[in-house]
Amino acid sequence: MRGYEGEGGKSKRRRKKPKTLKGQAVSQETERASQQFIESMQSQPNQPNSSQLSREPYFTGPLNNENHEQSVGRITPDPVDPQVESLSQYFQNQHHEHRHVLEEQQWADVYGPMFSSFYDCAAKTANWGDIEKWNSDWKPTCGCIPTRKRPVVLVDILS
Repeated sequence: MRGYEGEGGKSKRRRKKPKTLKGQAVSQETERASQQFIESMQSQPNQPNSSQLSREPYFTGPLNNENHEQSVGRITPDPVDPQVESLSQYFQNQHHEHRHVLEEQQWADVYGPMFSSFYDCAAKTANWGDIEKWNSDWKPTCGCIPTRKRPVVLVDILS
């Protein structure tokens, strides 16, 4: 059962703390962003209604350059990891496309015999009340050459 979320006598839901540096960084950034969002929602004055907006067509408030620089810094994407970039290029490569199509074609050729073999076995063993059918080995006997048998000498290493 999941942890209780809401008002009442039950304790808050516990969250696992990330163990990796990336996980910790993501967790801290998420927490910081949620705190900023909560603060911005609490400190916002009442929103102007449509009649006030029609009288003031242009924004006349002061510009806050610090917040603008911070928001621009958050919008810019992180630099792309070269390993991710090379993997992305490989997936867009014609060679990869050709291999993918060939693999799908090979699987399509195999699905028919696989299904018929499965269906035959399933039909034979569908009745679980018949002991002779569900207790037998349905694989064909092995046509291998008989293996050599050698005597094995056991050594007692404990005595």
